[in-house]
Amino acid sequence: MRLRTFPLLLALAAASAAAQVAGPAASELTGEEQLAARITGIAAAAADGSAIEVTFVSSDPRRDLLVFWGTAPMTTAEGLLRSTAKAQLDAGAVRYAVPVLPGTDYWFAVLDAGLYKVGGVPLVPGENTTARGVRVPAAAASSPVAASTQRNQPLPSLQLGVSVSTGREVETGGLPEVPTERGVSPTTALAIAELLREAGPVPRPILKVQVLSEDVAGGDQVLQSVASGALASGDWAGAEKKLKDFLSLRRTPELRALARFYLGQAYWFQGRLREAFFEFLGCEDTLPRESRAWQDACLGGLAARS
Repeated sequence: MRLRTFPLLLALAAASAAAQVAGPAASELTGEEQLAARITGIAAAAADGSAIEVTFVSSDPRRDLLVFWGTAPMTTAEGLLRSTAKAQLDAGAVRYAVPVLPGTDYWFAVLDAGLYKVGGVPLVPGENTTARGVRVPAAAASSPVAASTQRNQPLPSLQLGVSVSTGREVETGGLPEVPTERGVSPTTALAIAELLREAGPVPRPILKVQVLSEDVAGGDQVLQSVASGALASGDWAGAEKKLKDFLSLRRTPELRALARFYLGQAYWFQGRLREAFFEFLGCEDTLPRESRAWQDACLGGLAARS
C-alpha cells in the first residue's frame, strides 16, 4: 500500500511545480490582464536633431497606450515613477516623437494604459522599455542659420594692469586689448535706433492664449482652426490631443514649429511647465521672439515652484 502511495505523491508534486513555473491560469487573471495589449520590440532613435522617436509593436491596436520617458533607466516601478513625463497614445499608435535636450541620454517605456492603472505591468528591457539610453547629439541641435549668427571671436575681457597680490605690473603681451570707447556716426546711430524700434520692448511673461496671424501659420486651415478654436476657448486637453494628431503626420518644419508653439501653450495652461518649456525651445528657430517670451515665463514659473 505504501509503495503505491509514494509514486502518486511524486506525480502530484511534479504537477504542482509545473503549474507554478507556467504562471497563473487564464481564469486567475484579472479583466485588464486578459484584455491588455502586450508591447514588444521597443526601439528609440534620434529623429530630427531635437527629438527622439520611439517605435514599438502592440499585440492589440484597439488598446490605448502610455509612453514614459526620463533621464534614468525604467526597469522597476520606482524608476517608472521617477520618469520625466508621460503621454497617452491613441489606439493603433506604433510610434511617438518626444522633444528632448540634445546631449542627454533618455530612456523610454510603453505600457498598456488600462493595465498600468491597476498596477499590473511588468517592465521588460528590450520589450516594453528601452535597455539603453538614447541621445540627440549636441552638434545636431546647431543649424547653419544659428551658427552664422554666433560670434567667432571671444568678447573683450577686462585687462588688469597690476597683480592684485604683489602690485607688480602684469605682462599682457599677446592678449587682446579692450577697445577704446568712441562714438558712432550719425548714420549708424539712426540705424541702431531703427533696429531697436523694430525689436520693440522686451516681452513680458504671457498670461493669455497667443494665436498668431494666418500669414505666420502659412495658410494651414487645420492648424489655425485648432488655435482659434480649442486652444483659444480654453479646452487645453482637447487642443493638446488635436495638436499631437497634427504632429503625428509629416509636416513642413515651419508647420511643425508652429504646432509645437501652440502645444506648448496647451501644456502651460495645464500647469505642465517643464513640457511646455521643451515645446517652446523646439520652435525657437522659426519663432524666436514669441517662443523666448514663453520660455522665460516657463523658467520663471519653475523657479517659483522650487
